[in-house]
Amino acid sequence: MREKLTDAELNIMNVLWKHNGRLSAARIFDEIVCQTGWHRNTVYTHINKCIKRGAIERYGTRFMCKALVNREEVQKREISDLVIKLFEGSYENFIVTAVKAQKSFAK
Repeated sequence: MREKLTDAELNIMNVLWKHNGRLSAARIFDEIVCQTGWHRNTVYTHINKCIKRGAIERYGTRFMCKALVNREEVQKREISDLVIKLFEGSYENFIVTAVKAQKSFAK
């Protein structure tokens, strides 16, 4: 999977990862609706987008979903994109800023 996931798609993936990467679309809907208030069609649309991006595989007769990417892969990609976009590729500047932010939030 090369394309970046949208926030909506990350919501879907977070539910899947929470359940060891496998869950029916109906169960994904049950959890997502509590968090987002989305309608069933909206949830299924985002699941299908994840399938098209190669993040989820559909299998079985009951619209079962399997995560094809793990949380750590996505986290690494997101952090790398953030470092490039906001810190000119400097992981050192990213870490310094993260530590400073943590200290200021802890106060």
